[in-house]
Amino acid sequence: MTADLENLREELRKMAAEIDRLHELRTQRFHLADRAHEAGLTWNEIAILLNMTQNGLIAAQTNMRAKLAAGDTAGTDGIDPSAAPAPQA
Repeated sequence: MTADLENLREELRKMAAEIDRLHELRTQRFHLADRAHEAGLTWNEIAILLNMTQNGLIAAQTNMRAKLAAGDTAGTDGIDPSAAPAPQA
């Protein structure tokens, strides 16, 4: 059973790393899309290049802009990781 617990812990660590990377990618997409729009691409063209709908891209940009304005640079969606419940022994 201890091996199972260690495997689960390792899976959770890997998942956390993947989620962190996802947040990085979303932030990069936000900045790249803004730069592309400022350079003259339309939101529709940017969305097509990102395999998104224009409405989805606009929603993602609006959401990320609000998060960054609120100081949420870590991609934690405003969640304080220190507030997570302590693991049970």
